[in-house]
Amino acid sequence: MQRFLTDREVPSPRASFPITAACPIAEFYRQEFIRLHRCLQAHRDAFTPQAVNSVEAALVRVIAEIDKLSRAEGADLVVARLLKEFGVVARLAGWSDGHPVH
Repeated sequence: MQRFLTDREVPSPRASFPITAACPIAEFYRQEFIRLHRCLQAHRDAFTPQAVNSVEAALVRVIAEIDKLSRAEGADLVVARLLKEFGVVARLAGWSDGHPVH
């Protein structure tokens, strides 16, 4: 599976991300999902390859649709829920004892 962020240059986690004037909330959401993707990448050894591929596929899809999603009615609630769900996975990786989690 082609990697979302590893196939192109990834900005430093400390780099400032400009918020575009066209849709600042979509850019904010995008950066939050990218941050979660970086966390997943940092802890990928804590998960089985199938789990990593599944989460990455979902993240790629969300990031690809974030502009459309951010314009939808109730977007703040939907995005908050998605960030919470992906955040659970990212935090779970940090708590792992080194054995793959599925």
